[in-house]
Amino acid sequence: MEGFLKTIDLLEVKLLGVLKNYQELKETNQKLNATNQRLLDELSNQNQQNSDLEDRLQALKIANTMVGSKEDKLITKQKINSLIRDIDKCIALVNE
Repeated sequence: MEGFLKTIDLLEVKLLGVLKNYQELKETNQKLNATNQRLLDELSNQNQQNSDLEDRLQALKIANTMVGSKEDKLITKQKINSLIRDIDKCIALVNE
């Protein structure tokens, strides 16, 4: 009978250890999931910024091909940047 009680005590100790490990792993998993979601959000934002910058770069390349002198280029760039800002504001208002 005494051997049976020792086996039960040993089993209880092992079970408590497994439960403790399970809880720690569960908490670690939750933290990793939160970190993963945050990183996915950051990646999405970075991709959007990259896309916006590529669009602006393309607009500037087009502007450079259309103008001749440096003064004309500067004026054209300023106008295009102003138009892009206006479009961005309109998009922001539409998304609200």
